Amino acid sequence: MRYKSKPPIRWTVWRRIKTYALMGFVVLLSIGFFTFLLRFPFFKVRSVTVSGESSASSSLVISAVTSKLMGNSLFAYTLGLNNMLVWNGSKEVVTGALKYLPTVGDIEISRDFFNGRVVIKTSDRQKTILWCLTSPNLCYFTDSSGVVFEHATGATNTSSTLPIVMDSYHNSIPLLSPALNESDYFNLLKTISFLQNLGFNGPTLYLKNLNYEEVSFTTPDKKEMYFSLLFDPSDDLDAVKGLVNSSEWRSVQYVDLRVEGRVYYK
Repeated sequence: MRYKSKPPIRWTVWRRIKTYALMGFVVLLSIGFFTFLLRFPFFKVRSVTVSGESSASSSLVISAVTSKLMGNSLFAYTLGLNNMLVWNGSKEVVTGALKYLPTVGDIEISRDFFNGRVVIKTSDRQKTILWCLTSPNLCYFTDSSGVVFEHATGATNTSSTLPIVMDSYHNSIPLLSPALNESDYFNLLKTISFLQNLGFNGPTLYLKNLNYEEVSFTTPDKKEMYFSLLFDPSDDLDAVKGLVNSSEWRSVQYVDLRVEGRVYYK
């Protein structure tokens, strides 16, 4: 039977000394690196400003961004908000901050290291549709993607030129939630454009039962028009425009465009 000889005691001690020395060097290097980041003037934040047209106050924007920056980052917590390196404009930071700012559609963070300036540029969501629930009597604004982002209580001048949807199907829609799924909302916008091309500006559409995925519109002369949310009605525009401008329009009771590629009327 063969036995392995033990290494000399001096060699074992020397190896431990080198290991501890290397670990100490790494610790000192880490301390030096973070001290450099903390104290070097190039990384010092001298001002944080908010630019852009936004209904949210500057203090609220800064608070939302800093809350997300400091929330789950040990790096940010260690360096603090006075360090330029902490102020990054990553998708995670922007998405997290926007949850606290319903009316803001986008945030862009830029850093000027030479002057120690951080600029947060904001842009508001665009009011696209005035979305009103019939029960309870409550209105919101939706943006171009269909997201409900602001209560429209007391809205007058800003809402008068917007198209309106009277929604009898929903009894509540949480802020920052979509009023409709993406494809239905896209076709709703196309329907609004269709009506505007017919000369019906700021139309009011009625959503009675979303299970049918359809909306209706009543013309100023009390004729009903029915649209499906399953497709874009634009291909039928010329046919309907010809009907509206014809002498036959007087006797028409309704126009039905709920079948793709077909125009029915009575």
